[in-house]
Amino acid sequence: MTARNAILELVKDGSVYRKGANGTFVSQIKMKRNFFPMGGLSMHMKDSGIKDPVNKVLVFEKGEADCYVSKLLNANIGTVYYHMLRLRSGNGEPLALDETYINGEYVKGLEKYDFSKTSLWQKLREAGEHRIVRGSNNIEIYFFDSRESKLLNIKKGEPGFKVSNINYDKYGNVIEHSTTLYRGDMFMFSYEVSID
Repeated sequence: MTARNAILELVKDGSVYRKGANGTFVSQIKMKRNFFPMGGLSMHMKDSGIKDPVNKVLVFEKGEADCYVSKLLNANIGTVYYHMLRLRSGNGEPLALDETYINGEYVKGLEKYDFSKTSLWQKLREAGEHRIVRGSNNIEIYFFDSRESKLLNIKKGEPGFKVSNINYDKYGNVIEHSTTLYRGDMFMFSYEVSID
């Protein structure tokens, strides 16, 4: 009876989960992703106790904005932009896919850096008068396609989170538009509010 009650408590707090007749299993520890303060995913991973964070750059390119990119960055067609796709891992596991578009009119010279070792967030915060000062986030449930699930080592159709970020400079220019796909079994989201 005592063991049964202890297991019920562990199920309630999410430490273990039951899988029908197969038994009770230990849940993976979820990384807590707090939206406040603003910051890069690497910083939040470190704050959450994720060990050995790895950023693998899958795509890095510089181009001129077409209709799609100009809409994302609220910029003119032909504006120089940077596009990056990174696989974010920690604790020996792939955790998230991060796709970023950066307005090259305001942030220059990113091709000089190796973003598997350098923090993109830090470079965007160092962009002089066009550094990021505010942002907006949207979060929604997302189901991974076959390409994404293969990269993240999960089954196709597994649920996760899609977080879209738009970050601005003090003039209201869009500096960065990013979309991060987080594994649902590895993340939970939180935020704090204060009332006067």
